[in-house]
Amino acid sequence: MKIALVVHAFLPKIGGLEIYTYRLARDLNQNREDVRVLTTNWGVKQKEQFSFPVYYFRAWPVILRNPFSFALIWHLFKNQYDIIHLQSIWFWPSFWAALLKKRARIITTVHGVYPEKMNLPTQIGLILFKPLARFVLLRSDKAIVLSESEKEKLKKIFKISPKKIEIIPPGIEIHKSSKKIRDKLKKKYRLLDKKVILFTGRIIPEKNPQILIEALPYIKKEVKNIKILFVGPVEERFKRKLLSTAGKNQEDIVFTGHLYPVKEAAILANFYALSDIFVSLGEWEGLPARVLEAKAYGLPVVEEILNPEKLAQKILEILSKGKPQIPPYDFGNYSFKSVFNKIYQIYLKHKKEK
Repeated sequence: MKIALVVHAFLPKIGGLEIYTYRLARDLNQNREDVRVLTTNWGVKQKEQFSFPVYYFRAWPVILRNPFSFALIWHLFKNQYDIIHLQSIWFWPSFWAALLKKRARIITTVHGVYPEKMNLPTQIGLILFKPLARFVLLRSDKAIVLSESEKEKLKKIFKISPKKIEIIPPGIEIHKSSKKIRDKLKKKYRLLDKKVILFTGRIIPEKNPQILIEALPYIKKEVKNIKILFVGPVEERFKRKLLSTAGKNQEDIVFTGHLYPVKEAAILANFYALSDIFVSLGEWEGLPARVLEAKAYGLPVVEEILNPEKLAQKILEILSKGKPQIPPYDFGNYSFKSVFNKIYQIYLKHKKEK
């Protein structure tokens, strides 16, 4: 099969879509399929080489963080694919691939259907791009969502037939931790004898890291030796804003910066292993892979509590019980190998029906 994976941004830019697309392309390539990633150079300072072809088309203009690419349009116009797998319904590359699909079958993974809450720029973006998202879904032969709740949103908001929707989680890959590496990380980031609250992924406003920081004073009333560990890329301006929010508690906030989840997966595994609790507060992510990862490493997870005081209460409740001796989460159905096999079967089915 000739397969195109279309995503608006790709590695080395870090994000859930980028990692999902990378793993999918890697495994398709290992299956000897003719796969290539069609993306833009938005957010990419230096292109990378992979075991499969990646086309970084010039992104211009970029409207509300949504990259438009004339070069990508021209490529889609000239080339024919058997399967085009879109990552998200909300970006220009997905729209143009759906429009110019010709005889290709369209599979779309919806990495977050619609946010529960949103700021003004997000509201404007949704109003502008919702017709494009609807068009992408109408042109899709199959829509993959990450959870049952996301399926219900897709049916309610976009009136998509349930027969067209498949629930497949994002998929994770687990690596062994090492006491030697954990000790080095604890020393480097001054985490010795500290309770560690872990927050991973891109540190952006949509994931509400500021709410966790606002919860810190409530937590410190009962637990003094606490650290919030932010593992992931963060823009300097937003980092300064978060530190300002922390006020006198700034020294209890740790930013590790960019961590490459492919080449530095073992380090990320050790951050999970050394932490006491994991927090995820994103409003528009379906089922974040990092939540599955935290559970797979045996961490208690706090999700979707957007009130700082209530968030602090939940964290304190968990910390008061000590380091939980819960077994690692059974992630068999959530392993990326399992996820890949399910997606690959969809490809084969629609290729036969073509």
